[in-house]
Amino acid sequence: EDVVGAMLPVVKRGMASPNRAVFQSSLECLARIERMFGKGAIEGHLEVLVETLHGQLAQPGGEARARSMLAALAPLCTE
Repeated sequence: EDVVGAMLPVVKRGMASPNRAVFQSSLECLARIERMFGKGAIEGHLEVLVETLHGQLAQPGGEARARSMLAALAPLCTE
C-alpha cells in the first residue's frame, strides 16, 4: 500500500501535466521508487497503475503519454 501511495500521485501528476519536464520527472521518480521498494512491489500494483493510465487516455495527448509511461514501467518489473 505504501508503494501505491507513493507511485500513483507521481503517475497522475506526470500524466496530467502539459509540461514535458514534469512528465519526465515522474518517470525518473518511478525508477527511484523501484530502487527503494524493489521490482516485486511495482508488479503487485500494476493493475492499479494501468487503470490510472487508462483514465488518462481521454485527455489530449494522453495516449502517447500512457504509452511512454508503460514503456518506462516495463523495465522496472521482473520478467
